[in-house]
Amino acid sequence: MTAGAGLLLARELVAQEKSASTSMVETAKEGRLPMTPQVYSSPRHTSNYWEAGPATGPLMVFVHGWPETALVWRAQVEAFAAAGWRCIAPDMRGYGGSSAPPKPEDYALGELVQDMAELHDHLGAAPAVWVGHDLGSPVGGSLSAHHPRRSRGVVLLSVPYSPDAFALPSLLPLIDRKLYPVDQYPDDQWDYYRRYLTDFDQVVNAFDADVAATLSVIYRSGTPDSVGHVYRSALVTATGDGSVPHTVHRCCHRTRRFGRSATSMP
Repeated sequence: MTAGAGLLLARELVAQEKSASTSMVETAKEGRLPMTPQVYSSPRHTSNYWEAGPATGPLMVFVHGWPETALVWRAQVEAFAAAGWRCIAPDMRGYGGSSAPPKPEDYALGELVQDMAELHDHLGAAPAVWVGHDLGSPVGGSLSAHHPRRSRGVVLLSVPYSPDAFALPSLLPLIDRKLYPVDQYPDDQWDYYRRYLTDFDQVVNAFDADVAATLSVIYRSGTPDSVGHVYRSALVTATGDGSVPHTVHRCCHRTRRFGRSATSMP
């Protein structure tokens, strides 16, 4: 796991969550969106979460990724709640209204899984379908693997299950070496991940320098033209400045200037 990744954009996401939460509550009162905000606190953590659907329905828990909040699931929650599921979408620690502890080790995978286990107990502990996206997928997968009685099914979007953990040793053997020759891209598109591990404080400072600009780069539309091109996250080391956000900004600037694929860089 990229331990502590939730710290990077917590302040900006809290502000976004407050604004979005107000809007969601207003639309819920109008009967247009069956989601209600809830809070559960244990001695070790506070979870802000959204709930929809019948209290007696089968349980489905949606676990968001980075950098997101629970509200990213609102369309799916509304659809499954209408079909009779009891839907729960928590803000992971470091995001939205949930606890944001200060240390990177507080965001280790084991801590995130324990958060979900405690929330699950609070919800009644009935076996649930766990739906994860991005870094939420390792959480859902690990919880189902280590706490099988809590799971009746698991859906992993974007990141597949890895029994040996979502970490570089598990990811590097899967690299397409035709696209990413080992002498040029030893960590392929996971080059940014390596930078997190080696220069975490520098990455945090770079993100914090302009959070809004960083988010605007991360939330870019994909394009079929990117297939077969080196992804921009593989170029962090090659730029020499060691800054993940600066690398991404530079790649996108050159894309706009020269009309090239958003994933390529000369």
